[in-house]
Amino acid sequence: MHQVTFSEQSKAVFQRLSQEKQLQFMTFLTDFDFQKISPDSRFTRGDKTFYRIRWKRFRIYFERAQENLFVIHYLLPQHAWNDFLFRNHLPFNKKSVENDPRFWQQLEKFQS
Repeated sequence: MHQVTFSEQSKAVFQRLSQEKQLQFMTFLTDFDFQKISPDSRFTRGDKTFYRIRWKRFRIYFERAQENLFVIHYLLPQHAWNDFLFRNHLPFNKKSVENDPRFWQQLEKFQS
C-alpha cells in the first residue's frame, strides 16, 4: 500500500481532466508498483531525486518522500515544451507552466 500526494501544478492538471480520465489516472497510480521503478527513470535536481513514469500521453514526475509516500510534482503532456525544459535541466519556472496558455492548450489537445 502506498500514498500519493499532488503538488499544486499536478493537482491543477489533474482537475482539468475529465472524470473518466481522472478515474483512469487514479487506477493507474493504484495499480502501479512504485517499488519496481527503473533506475533509468531517476534523476536528481538540487537535493531531490525525481522519477519519471508515463501514463497515456502524460509524463509524471514524482519523488519518494518516505518509504510509501510519493509526491507527484509535475504532470506534463508528453512532448510539451515544459516537459522538454524539465527533462533537459533548462530553466523551468512552475508559475510559468501554470500561467502559460500554451500549456493548457497542449493539455486540452492531449486529453482526447
